[in-house]
Amino acid sequence: MRTKITQFLQEQEQKAMELSRIAIPYNVLQRDVASDRALFESVTLRFKETHITAGMDSPAFPGD
Repeated sequence: MRTKITQFLQEQEQKAMELSRIAIPYNVLQRDVASDRALFESVTLRFKETHITAGMDSPAFPGD
């Protein structure tokens, strides 16, 4: 019985180490996604600001 418990424990430790190895690139990808999302939101906001201010340069009424 003790041998099975020891074997099970070793298998679980191996699985935990494998998950740790997988987690590293996953966490890198999560940070990349967050960074890309922030950049996208910044560019989108800047585009909207530019679009709004571009409309202010043109006259409100034709012929003005």
